[in-house]
Amino acid sequence: MQIVALQSSNETQKALASFLEQWKDSKSYIIQKTSGSTGVPKEIRIEKELMMASARTTNNFFKISSYSSLLLCISPDFIGGKMMIVRAIIAKATLFVSDISSNPIQHLTETIDLGAMVPLQAEKVYSHPNFHKIKNLIIGGAPVSDELEKSIAQTKVRAYSSFGMTETVSHIALKILNSSNAPFSCLPPTSVSTNSDHQLVINAPHLSLTELVTNDVVELIDNCNFYWKGRSDFTINSGGIKFQPEEIEKKLVTLFPNQHFLISSLKDHSLGEKIVLCVEGKIVSLQAIKNGISEILGKYEQPKAIYSLPSFSYTANGKLDRIKTKDRISFEGNLQ
Repeated sequence: MQIVALQSSNETQKALASFLEQWKDSKSYIIQKTSGSTGVPKEIRIEKELMMASARTTNNFFKISSYSSLLLCISPDFIGGKMMIVRAIIAKATLFVSDISSNPIQHLTETIDLGAMVPLQAEKVYSHPNFHKIKNLIIGGAPVSDELEKSIAQTKVRAYSSFGMTETVSHIALKILNSSNAPFSCLPPTSVSTNSDHQLVINAPHLSLTELVTNDVVELIDNCNFYWKGRSDFTINSGGIKFQPEEIEKKLVTLFPNQHFLISSLKDHSLGEKIVLCVEGKIVSLQAIKNGISEILGKYEQPKAIYSLPSFSYTANGKLDRIKTKDRISFEGNLQ
């Protein structure tokens, strides 16, 4: 593997060096912290052999070889960054190391065969002149909004939303970002099924995973393809009807083109839980939002209250922390 630095910071270089030191030591595993987006981050042990198996799967899909160039612009402290390094190691490819910033491609001069970003980075760079230098892009760490998907679909970059978690050693399925609302497709030899609660069950023999039940609610097409609906641990049970916040948010995205928002819930004496909308920052036109909600959402989906917070809570790698943000709504949220 050849490493080329693109104005990367000392912090990034230290994180890269630290991981390479772990990778080369005599232990058969590394210790990785989970993201903490659904609870308290925990340390788990990941076998290096499984990381290599995952890297080979991705390299095979994107035809990565020793002639390929990969872009590292996710911190090596996280599994997404570590796996990009491992892919380069396995393929003996060139690894371009960029600053971990909102615009990691500003100093890019070479063509990149495979890069990986979080949605926040992709939102900032898809219109940058250097974006076309990336042939294939994996976007992970959080769901890709409909607006971002439509924007990227208009570029020549083949971009994919990834599905996976730290426990699955990066992604096990990819969704091509285009205008046809494609499903997630598993990378062989992974296969999937669902249980009685429509939760995704993963079988990935190359990762030593058998019947791994996830908290992800999906619509299963077959044992390789599925549509992601949301997470069961964020399910809102309001008056005996279950709602997925992410599904409601998809419907409302056009009302907030330049602003973050989320659907959450608060305790309610009559309903058990009531659906609420929370907006990050100042709400400019409350009445327009209310009118839009009444037109877009069904009767029972409509929020019973609208709040605003100066800023939401995020995890260390930029994911929205729904649990912490929800906890703050009652105490810090401004009822509109």
